[in-house]
Amino acid sequence: MIKLPINEMGFNWQLLNSKLLYFHKVKNKLVLVLLMFLFAPCSVGQAYAQDNPRSPELKQMYNHTMEFIAAKNYQSAILILKQEITLEPENILLPEQMGKALLLNGQVRESINILNETIGKTNADTDAYHYLVLAYMSDGKTKQALKIADWGLTKFPTSGMLQNDRGKIFEINGNDEQALNCYLSGMDNNYSFSENYKDASQIYFKYDDNLLGAIYLEIYLNLPHDTTNNDTLKKQLYTGWQNLCKYNIPNKNKKTDNPVSLGQKPDYTMAISSELFELSPTTSDGVSTENLTMLRTRFVMNYLRKYRGTKLSFELFEWQNELIKNGKFDIYNEWLFGKAESEPNFIAWNTFHDGDMNRFLAWKVNHTYPPLSVSSFISFDFGDLFKNPNKRKNK
Repeated sequence: MIKLPINEMGFNWQLLNSKLLYFHKVKNKLVLVLLMFLFAPCSVGQAYAQDNPRSPELKQMYNHTMEFIAAKNYQSAILILKQEITLEPENILLPEQMGKALLLNGQVRESINILNETIGKTNADTDAYHYLVLAYMSDGKTKQALKIADWGLTKFPTSGMLQNDRGKIFEINGNDEQALNCYLSGMDNNYSFSENYKDASQIYFKYDDNLLGAIYLEIYLNLPHDTTNNDTLKKQLYTGWQNLCKYNIPNKNKKTDNPVSLGQKPDYTMAISSELFELSPTTSDGVSTENLTMLRTRFVMNYLRKYRGTKLSFELFEWQNELIKNGKFDIYNEWLFGKAESEPNFIAWNTFHDGDMNRFLAWKVNHTYPPLSVSSFISFDFGDLFKNPNKRKNK
């Protein structure tokens, strides 16, 4: 089993909500190591603070702890946390933070020990299981990490984060199909947890399913997430749409007027692909931001006219229609694809439309994409996605 000491992995902690991708060559094989750290506020710790008012001194100590962690001064954070745990032994948030700080400081075994004690308490929350999963992964013990994630899900069955952890473990072990199943299950149970959309999109793109890859990635970009890699992801989204327009739009012979009749679960992909096929002349002279805006505008209008109120209704398209009605869809597509297509042209566009992008982003803050549910859209039937020998599994 490969062990991955934290202090040898060169973590970048400029932003706390980051996914870390590391490649290690071991015995001439490229081993993909993925670790996901999502330092969300601990709901149990917040509830404890509400029920047990803390003194100003204790609040100040905790604030200093968070500042030290943000500044990567883990040793100082650990010293303060030891004092806090002594003063507030019932506050479950403190040993969770201690486990996290120890992990970041390279003290993996110590982190495992304290987090194992923490999850044994009745008020332990999902963060404790999450950090322990990551600690075991860092120690090269993926089987134990999977057991902890499974255990956590028995107590928190709707946790999108723990399903995401399971997906990461299966990806490390080369089981993309099971990983995708985990990410989709995470969406199904907790549709506001953004990381599952991104990770699912990466697998779909990896196996050349540009339609579902593009849809899930666009949803991710509109949910709260770490924006560090937005430019890279938007470039991927733009490339996905280029490939979708060139290769993935179905043959006319495959078009159907009733995708619902194919089975009890509506066939979204056929419905979407069929509508895109009808609009394919829009991008016949190339896939640009301008052409994509025209294509996507007509698609939304046609799709909703045909399928609104049916089993094929989909909230992403309803939200895009609201952007169209508010005159924001053009600039929204510029935000998504403009820089990915051409950075000089994007700069020129912003110069010509001085202040428009900032005004749109300010408007978007108060008109966020509402992930009400994606359960009807998700399909766990992967068809030939993982069976086609022509799929490039080693991209």
